[in-house]
Amino acid sequence: MGKLIVSETASQSLKVDKLAIKIDLTSLDLSYSIARENLLKSIDYLSKLVEEIGVKSSLNDYNISQEYEYDNRMNKKNFLGYKFIASYEVEFNIDNDKIDKFIKEISNISIEKALTFKLYASIPDSLESELIKKAYQKCLVKAKLLAKVSKSKIVDIESIDDDKSSPSAKKVLAYSRSFADSNLSFCNEDSLYDPVDFSKKEVNYSKTVNVIYNIGKI
Repeated sequence: MGKLIVSETASQSLKVDKLAIKIDLTSLDLSYSIARENLLKSIDYLSKLVEEIGVKSSLNDYNISQEYEYDNRMNKKNFLGYKFIASYEVEFNIDNDKIDKFIKEISNISIEKALTFKLYASIPDSLESELIKKAYQKCLVKAKLLAKVSKSKIVDIESIDDDKSSPSAKKVLAYSRSFADSNLSFCNEDSLYDPVDFSKKEVNYSKTVNVIYNIGKI
């Protein structure tokens, strides 16, 4: 008795329906109170903007440190100031007008900022099982063909690896991109959202099935 290993993939295109924007804010100043105040002003500005637009948001990280720069010539550390860092995340249902307004408004934040865009597509509840079933059927068709060519027959299935996701995996990442503060000129052709229409973006979602068949001579 021999073995036959077959892998097949089934896929479907999904429309992007979520956008998450992570905003990393950094405030640095020789004065502790000024550095803190500048960061809090920026967080307050973001909070009011999010409330006005009506989207989900969360403040994920907040920390304080002292920033130094080493001077090799003088063989000493120079104090640059107090650094306040906060990470703010906003999640949108795809709405080009809201996204456009938000991006343009956050350009008014004066302290250092970096943005990370992540586009997601929601996975329908039944889609994963449907794709796994299709991939398995493709495996069976291929296995029967290979067995016939080798003048063998499929005896039974030894194992199936169906690439099943965890129950919490309800969306698939379609796109991720980060912008440094110096590149936040959102009106150039290299911009993520302008002139892209988010509602037309899609991602290919696929599931792969690996099957090991036991085969014997006819």
